[in-house]
Amino acid sequence: MGPIGLIGPQGPIGPQGPAGVAGIEVIKTTFSSVAQMVFTAELKAKATCSTGKRVVSGGYSLTGALPRSLTVLTSYPDTGDPNVAEGWVVEFRNNTSTNLGVVNVTVYATCVNK
Repeated sequence: MGPIGLIGPQGPIGPQGPAGVAGIEVIKTTFSSVAQMVFTAELKAKATCSTGKRVVSGGYSLTGALPRSLTVLTSYPDTGDPNVAEGWVVEFRNNTSTNLGVVNVTVYATCVNK
């Protein structure tokens, strides 16, 4: 193998790429179960995007020993109905034999301009 050659001239500037996302915001919504979370009790929680925004991701947080015992059934974007604001939905169930009492769960939706 021979020696490395000289560096060539810089090439022309390429075309501008597409615009990135704009107006990012993270919505944080905390829900309390309205009833005791006994065995097989379920809780559905949604963080809703502001008007003119679309959801691009989401998640949840469980704080405290008892809420951490909840099972997450589903975690998904809610985007199908044009008459309903977009957001992120998480559904929880108590699959333990312990009465977890009233629990708090936090759902997050990351939203951007449509």
